[in-house]
Amino acid sequence: NLKYDLNINSGNFTVNAETGSTYILGTLDVTGATGIDGDFDIGTNNFTVSATSGNTRTLGRLDVSGATILDNTLSVSRATTLKNTLNVLQATTLESTL
Repeated sequence: NLKYDLNINSGNFTVNAETGSTYILGTLDVTGATGIDGDFDIGTNNFTVSATSGNTRTLGRLDVSGATILDNTLSVSRATTLKNTLNVLQATTLESTL
């Protein structure tokens, strides 16, 4: 039971005794399941997962090499390039010319 902050090797690993906030200067390797109960952020806001909604936002490019299944609406706000056949299985609405 520690009463004061834990500080290893001049700040390489610290734990604030009052808040439990932990700072790790090096790499953190985790084996096994990991639970995160709050929002998950990488690079402040470069990649974020909201703990309450599960909404995910990435400011960079998303590359997917395998099949992708979307169970809801796909909304694209800028130009889109499809490099293969587009299969449409149900009715299609176009708001401009094709």
